[in-house]
Amino acid sequence: MPNIIDVTSASRGNVPQWGNAKQYIAVHYLGVVGQNNKVDSGGYGAHYYIYWDGTIYKAADHDAVLWQVGTAGYYTQKHPYARNGNTIGIEMCPKCDGNSANANDPYWYFTAETQQACVELVKYLMQQLGVGTDHVLRHYDIVNKWCPAPYCNNNGYKGTWTWDQFKAQLTGGSAPSTPSGGGSGTYGVGMYKVNVDDLAIRTGPGTKYTQCGSITDHGTYTITEVQNTCWGRLKSGAGWICIDAEYCTAAGSAGSSAPESSGWHAAGTATCTDTGVNVRQTPGGAVIGQLGQGNRFEVDGQISGDWVHVKVAGIGVGWVSSQYVLYDTAWKATGTATCTADGVRVRQTPNGTILGQVNTGNRFEVDGQKSGVWVHAKVAGIGVGYIHQDYVRYD
Repeated sequence: MPNIIDVTSASRGNVPQWGNAKQYIAVHYLGVVGQNNKVDSGGYGAHYYIYWDGTIYKAADHDAVLWQVGTAGYYTQKHPYARNGNTIGIEMCPKCDGNSANANDPYWYFTAETQQACVELVKYLMQQLGVGTDHVLRHYDIVNKWCPAPYCNNNGYKGTWTWDQFKAQLTGGSAPSTPSGGGSGTYGVGMYKVNVDDLAIRTGPGTKYTQCGSITDHGTYTITEVQNTCWGRLKSGAGWICIDAEYCTAAGSAGSSAPESSGWHAAGTATCTDTGVNVRQTPGGAVIGQLGQGNRFEVDGQISGDWVHVKVAGIGVGWVSSQYVLYDTAWKATGTATCTADGVRVRQTPNGTILGQVNTGNRFEVDGQKSGVWVHAKVAGIGVGYIHQDYVRYD
């Protein structure tokens, strides 16, 4: 049994309901950089909190029903059965090296101590409650809230496991190590298929280099140089990826007769929002063509800093500045936000036609997409549009 500090007395008066059926375990992150071990006065919180040093606090009795995995009128229900009334919640206290106001920021992470303590706690609860690993879920698996961010990003930042790696620990697997160029395989230039949901692109060959993008499409990419055993330079110029067998599979030689576009796997489409927009061979590199306002093109999910990887008919594969990219995707909320001023305009496109207005305190959904200073949002009664970031406070 892990060492658990009982602080339930401090939160008992804030429990909104009793009678939890205790059929599921939900893993959350606190949503802010900090540490807390108390259910708030509105009944929002979790049964357990895990600090950066791995200390576990029990904040509520298992019979407590807390507001932790509901839709709150904003999110979409994804899981058919897991609800507030049958779920035990665990809040992991995170850290962030980026914008902590944005759940989609790629630099959220958990300490090793927090992760290991969570594994021990979940194993203990599984045994105590008779819960199987299939009933251990992320908040994101229950509703479409991007929580816990490090286990939704799944990018391995600062040694944080992916969600699959976390789940593997519950059945006795050993803790995974973050690749740093010390893999045992032998890798060379050629084509590699990405086998994970989110593979970090870095500015150099190793985890000590800054992440500058990610690959999310399970596509096949050409590697033109290998350093530090298992780090490959992308032919596109976006940066370096780890091509270790844990993440990628060799898919052919770079000198094969397959055309360059054979590695392209579209993840969606987008529209250009301005005229005379340059398409570049590499991020910030040589211009290979131009787009006009309203021109549509494919995207594959690769991003390098402020540059989006695209495929344009008549031009080919290249990069476009994200401030001119309007994604043509179905709405998928990743969180909510609040308006901070009155009379703030909601526009059809970045700085485009006005669809309506929002005022101080009005809440709306966001999906993590931005176009320059414009935040993609869905406002009740108005629809999907863009709001200037100066008036957006992420919840």
